[in-house]
Amino acid sequence: MVRQWQDLFYDQRYSATKMYNPCYAKLADAMGGTGFKLTKEDELEDVVAQWLNCDGPTVLDAFCEKEEHVYPMVPAGKGLHEMVLPISQR
Repeated sequence: MVRQWQDLFYDQRYSATKMYNPCYAKLADAMGGTGFKLTKEDELEDVVAQWLNCDGPTVLDAFCEKEEHVYPMVPAGKGLHEMVLPISQR
């Protein structure tokens, strides 16, 4: 989300936003839950089905492109009626 803010509101001036994350699926397994990892689009249906049908605490670690943004989002100090939507939904 920090990188998204830097993209949208700070003219792509990046600071402290290197995108290196742990394997959240393995972290879930290590903590007694069940982790699922989704890395390819053609695995989507199968992995999501397994994840939704699993009992107990689960984590779905789904990879996406660094440049992908999360929507809708509400900028700082704004109300819900001022949320930002992707260009295709404006």
